[in-house]
Amino acid sequence: MSSVQGVDADSCILAMPELPIQPAYRVLMQELCKSLATPAKALIDGIYLYGSVAKGCARLGVSDLDVTLILGRSITSIENEWIEQVRQDLECQHPEVTKIDFDIGYRSEAE
Repeated sequence: MSSVQGVDADSCILAMPELPIQPAYRVLMQELCKSLATPAKALIDGIYLYGSVAKGCARLGVSDLDVTLILGRSITSIENEWIEQVRQDLECQHPEVTKIDFDIGYRSEAE
């Protein structure tokens, strides 16, 4: 068994059992998905939620939101600025989390 949490012995990401999002975070998650879906359809291959919100144990106004974005290709500086603006806008509009972290990875690294 791997000593790194969240991966198996072959270093594959472990899937967590599907848990319902806590009611206090549902609007944030809907807005996050909507904000990243339409203009970036060809850019973002996957959105992965991890941490306390994913586990269903987040605390209102105490927990942060941890998200990994898997991109299909390298991004331009304009696209990077757009992703950062989405993150900042969501963070300002949602005091239920202390901050929002977007970790960015690439499909070629995840395969």
